Amino acid sequence: MKLLTYLLICLAAALVIFDLYKDSIFFILWNLSPLIIAAITLANTRILSLLRSSALHFVLSLTIHHLVWMLLIVIDSKKVLGDSSTSALFYVWLPLGTLGIGLSVLAISAFILSPPIKTEK
Repeated sequence: MKLLTYLLICLAAALVIFDLYKDSIFFILWNLSPLIIAAITLANTRILSLLRSSALHFVLSLTIHHLVWMLLIVIDSKKVLGDSSTSALFYVWLPLGTLGIGLSVLAISAFILSPPIKTEK
């Protein structure tokens, strides 16, 4: 499972670099930041507890959200998304939106996976 998740992270990172290779390194790193956070989180999670943890949901939501939006930009053959005057704002807000979705999924997953509260009788 870890290998598949690392492959998804690498695919998303390759799409970011493919799409933004002409821009500055800081802009590329800004757009790679959710994927870097996902890779660090995945690396610091033990493999035995990965399937039962909220960390997997966090990492997958970050990676898949970023991957889908970068695929939409790269595959945009008619340049519908890329020709507007505000299209650069997409690259500024995508990492923040991705982190927001990832943290929301993490909170929901942690709530669902938390053990029930035991009351004394």
